[in-house]
Amino acid sequence: MARSFPKAGRRLQSLSLSLPICGQGIVLIQDPAQQWQGRENGWVAYLLVSPTRSSIVGYALRNDVDHILRWHNGDTVAEKEGPPAETELLRPWRLAELTPLPSESHAATKAWQVSCQSGFRARLTAMRREMEAMMEASDKNEPLPLDKALDALTYVQVEFSSPKGGAAPVRVLALVDTGSNDCDLKGSLIDELCLPVARGGTSVETAANKVVEIPIYQAKVRVQGRECIVKVSPADEDYEAIGGGVSTSAADDVDKEFDFGTTTDEAVLGADALASLGLVVDCKRRRLLDSQRLLELPSVPACPRAGRSNCMHVKMSFGKPMAESQKDVVVKALVDTGSTDVDLQESKIKALGLVVDDSEIPALFETAGGVTTTAPIYWAIAKLGSREARVRLSPSLAEEEEDSEDSEDSGEDTLQDEDALLGHDALAALNLLVDCKHRRLLVESDQVMPPSLQMEQNQPSLHKRRRQGPAEE
Repeated sequence: MARSFPKAGRRLQSLSLSLPICGQGIVLIQDPAQQWQGRENGWVAYLLVSPTRSSIVGYALRNDVDHILRWHNGDTVAEKEGPPAETELLRPWRLAELTPLPSESHAATKAWQVSCQSGFRARLTAMRREMEAMMEASDKNEPLPLDKALDALTYVQVEFSSPKGGAAPVRVLALVDTGSNDCDLKGSLIDELCLPVARGGTSVETAANKVVEIPIYQAKVRVQGRECIVKVSPADEDYEAIGGGVSTSAADDVDKEFDFGTTTDEAVLGADALASLGLVVDCKRRRLLDSQRLLELPSVPACPRAGRSNCMHVKMSFGKPMAESQKDVVVKALVDTGSTDVDLQESKIKALGLVVDDSEIPALFETAGGVTTTAPIYWAIAKLGSREARVRLSPSLAEEEEDSEDSEDSGEDTLQDEDALLGHDALAALNLLVDCKHRRLLVESDQVMPPSLQMEQNQPSLHKRRRQGPAEE
């Protein structure tokens, strides 16, 4: 049975998961609730946000919103059942926006519309748009199911430590990113752990269009009871150095409004670590699974590997929705759970004759020159193996320079013929599991996997913006 959030105006319904309650308080950096002081208890649509830019949309009576927020943050000790594991892992949640509506039906309609948007910025924009006066409200005031209400990538708790011992390990929330080979960790934590420098380094281009050399470190990671040694790069935490807000006014800069840094992730768990740990990424349910317990599932193999990279490319096709006779386009796509949607070369979009969806909030990107630009949203039918699904996509960024002259020892697949990027939400829609160790996509059953196949975890496992490309070794 699909899980859903508590229905507005009624007592919080119990969910099928019983989770420990953590005493984390309500965080309100800005307070949309202040506009309601002295007003009656009317219907609202609400938007919650976590430090990872993940978001939850729903609708409720105004007086219930605070309780719902406390429930997600684990502060409602009277409740017998806790919130879903996915929302527990992404704490603390804070209130981002409240929109007053004239009725429960209007509030439900607004919440469902916002849930169709991808990314916190797009959801916030949709929340702040006024509903059209003649818009019909939904007759079904149903709670939003979890997969609609929550917009998030897959995260997991990871313990980092020095392979040489010494400093105490640190436990952080890491983005699971199969589009990157190495792991990332905040520079301050690298210093705290006194991580040893690995041989070699890598070059990165900042948004100020400067190429800088950064060192690569070694660390020991522990995830769900498994350990391995990984390469670690410092996460880019310098907001101004990479051009944050270069072309965005203060009034429109969501990152500044909500005090987000350019990098909101404490760490990134890359493809090499996932392969070494033998963990498979289940984007649909936002969790990691044991690859050895999934060997019997049907699979789609990845393209041949050019070097030592554990990042994967797959051959797949895209078609135009509702087109009966038009030929599909076949592409080579990077499997990237660290990106939200699908990126597709503009020439392929034109070949399919896709039409911009004007109801979608345009995607926002930052170019290598530090200029913020928008990209239109299209819909296409993604086809891979025996699966197909309607997915959201946007044009790939214009610059496709791959610095191939510097990649002789990088171990990366050559990306010169890469036509697309297959992101997290598309993998979830297709219900495909990512197995970096065996270089394949597993075709999961559309039914919920039995608990016997799930790994026992000490902690609950569970859109970051698009990473500009896999990290070089």
